[in-house]
Amino acid sequence: MNRPSIAVMSTSLLVAAAAMAAVFAPTRAVAPVTACTISPEFSGGAGTAGNPYLLATAADLNRLSEQRSACLAKHFKQTADVNLTGIWTPVGDYVSSFTGSYDGGGHTITGLSVDTSVRMAYLGLFGRLGTGAVVQHLTVEGRITGDLAGTTNAGLVAGNASHAELTDVHARGTVTGNSRLGGVTGFATYEATITQSSADVDVTGETQVGGLVGYLQGSTISQSYAGGAVAATMNSSGLAGGLTSGGSIYGSAYAVIQNSYATGPVSGAATGTPVGTNGIGGIIGSAPGGGRLRVLNSYATGLLTRTAGNGTGFGGVIGTDAVAAAGYPSPIPSTFTGSAWNTDTVGALGALSGYGTALTSTQMRNINSFTALGWDIVPTGTAPGTNPWGICSAINNGFPYLQWEHPNATCPTSADSPGTTVAAALNPPEFTRATVAPHIGQTRLVTRVQLGAAGAYTFIMLPTARDVRLAQLAGSTVGRRTLERASSASTLTTSKANARIVLRTYFDADTLPLKNAAARLLVIYRTADGALTSTLISTG
Repeated sequence: MNRPSIAVMSTSLLVAAAAMAAVFAPTRAVAPVTACTISPEFSGGAGTAGNPYLLATAADLNRLSEQRSACLAKHFKQTADVNLTGIWTPVGDYVSSFTGSYDGGGHTITGLSVDTSVRMAYLGLFGRLGTGAVVQHLTVEGRITGDLAGTTNAGLVAGNASHAELTDVHARGTVTGNSRLGGVTGFATYEATITQSSADVDVTGETQVGGLVGYLQGSTISQSYAGGAVAATMNSSGLAGGLTSGGSIYGSAYAVIQNSYATGPVSGAATGTPVGTNGIGGIIGSAPGGGRLRVLNSYATGLLTRTAGNGTGFGGVIGTDAVAAAGYPSPIPSTFTGSAWNTDTVGALGALSGYGTALTSTQMRNINSFTALGWDIVPTGTAPGTNPWGICSAINNGFPYLQWEHPNATCPTSADSPGTTVAAALNPPEFTRATVAPHIGQTRLVTRVQLGAAGAYTFIMLPTARDVRLAQLAGSTVGRRTLERASSASTLTTSKANARIVLRTYFDADTLPLKNAAARLLVIYRTADGALTSTLISTG
């Protein structure tokens, strides 16, 4: 009789042990309460669907945390941005789920900090979302510092989402632990849905780590994206993906990823093959447990890196598809309709698994590449409509974007040459170095840009906490300018081709990692005949 490999058994035993430890791990004792409010009460409301409790301050949020067992079925609406301090106790856990609703009202929670002093697992703003729970219109910024050997089910919005809906939720920060770790939620199961949501979260764990969702079981990711770095540290076999680590069936419900994308780098070691039990992928790591995964009209651009071993379970879309253990029925192959990866940014490992359509950066900026794949995508220069996708030279580096990201966007085009972009005149920025500026107590990030054509270039800095100073290099006619910390514009005019400038971004010396010090600039180029084209660049 064939037996599972030692690597597969080790991985399964480790994840099972972590989950078991999470169930029985002690939590910080909290005095029992019998009502959802105490004196003073929340900032208003009655906790019903029609009249939710209003949360306007950190004190309001802390009351929800302190009385979490009594508030699990109530309804809440956040009415202002809130900055939290101290260690947060998640609302809901493995035993008692939050089944009410939380409407963020478009506001942000900053300073969320969760660690193992509270509990070992089910970590996030919400520990566990249960049947009927709805979280929407909310951004969460913070960190989860879990135990590398035992923490499972962790995400900035929810550690675990079961039969729950997350819509228009966004996460920024870091998540570390062992397994089932994601930017928004660690584990989405039992037909949970994540829609029009995003994560710019660096996620690190041994296995089952994803940029948006740690692991997707019988649940759906739709019109969402992730941009953080994802790393599986297990040196023998791992499971990691730009959006999620893996997808499997629950009952009759497939794991589905549709109209979504991932841009963050993904790293790890995979002993599997293109048909195996573990993998590292630009969108999803693997489809273990019998397949039944659907990846539809989605793409990845993040660099794939092998950290150990020589396994071939890597791919721009998916690292490995399903394989059935001895004695089980044959797996049902997964579906990868209309899904693609960028050959210029994902790297050589993107081609190993053989899944998805390989596109160059030039092809990914061409709408025809995606209409050929069957996408519902709005052409350049068209105002947003009902289609999920748009494409514009001035947005998302010219790659397809989700229309909810830029609902009022139109794309500048030239009547003489529709669809042209400033890329023809502006060479890609080149990051050179970070240097210390001791006289001002800051560090400067130096980026070089070559302006290929003569004309006027307007640099508009998107809102940031940085200063960016533009200066000429020898041989150019570009003057010196400074963009301040708020959104501002500076126009540089050059009469020569191939003028070169440097962008110096100043930030506090203790800013780590360096990528957080980058600033984004919208560059608008006016040609001699007055036509405008544009693109978005980063200084780091």
